Amino acid sequence: IYVDSNGYIYVAGETGFNVFLLKLDQNGNIVNNFGNPLNKDIDGDSNNDYGILIGNIGGENIDYIYSMNFDNNGNIYISGYTESQIQALGYIIKINSTDGSLINNFGQALNRDINGDGNNDSAVLINDLISVNGNSVVKDFKIDSQGNIYITGELSNQTTKKAFIIKLDSNGNIVSDFGNLGKLLISNVAGLGQQDTGNSIYIDSQGNIYLTGDSYNGNNYDVFTVKITDTTSSGGSGDGGGIPMNKHK
Repeated sequence: IYVDSNGYIYVAGETGFNVFLLKLDQNGNIVNNFGNPLNKDIDGDSNNDYGILIGNIGGENIDYIYSMNFDNNGNIYISGYTESQIQALGYIIKINSTDGSLINNFGQALNRDINGDGNNDSAVLINDLISVNGNSVVKDFKIDSQGNIYITGELSNQTTKKAFIIKLDSNGNIVSDFGNLGKLLISNVAGLGQQDTGNSIYIDSQGNIYLTGDSYNGNNYDVFTVKITDTTSSGGSGDGGGIPMNKHK
């Protein structure tokens, strides 16, 4: 859930295996010019309501949401993962907060309609960063004052699971001078197990990135916090090179 500077309330979640996003006014009424007609009354006011219903992100109609955030221009971003028979893929989608349309110059072309408006849509898909047909889940992300997006979650294959941070620009392109070609992989924090997940990310006003997550120690999971500094040319106030500075367990 998110409340913007005008008091509008945005509620996101899952229905079936699809992702939904609704916009409410200050009185809790559904805003019926946001998204597409749902052709049903979902709040008991006898009106046919509007909203965003997203499915088929990865091509198999099994989609989940983890996080939602806004940039300084009022655009909405949602993230999570989409499943197929081959793998799970983390995603980020960018949405216009005024009318609920998907912003289709963000990320890569999907060559399919994922929200029922008849357009071919686009998104950022996190794919094959550890191995071919590896799995990815985007669990959290933050957006800095310049529109850069720092995302975290987990990357896994049959033998290992790693926490990651990826930096994207405002168009959904990887910022290649951050970390190792735009990504920073974090593993074995607890010393054993090679099972690590990034759960939450924060960027302070000095450009430091704070990542929290969990790491398997051989018997159970420890919680960790890692502090990272961004040495890229686009790093700055509120930004999140990517050099680990220290960690706490």
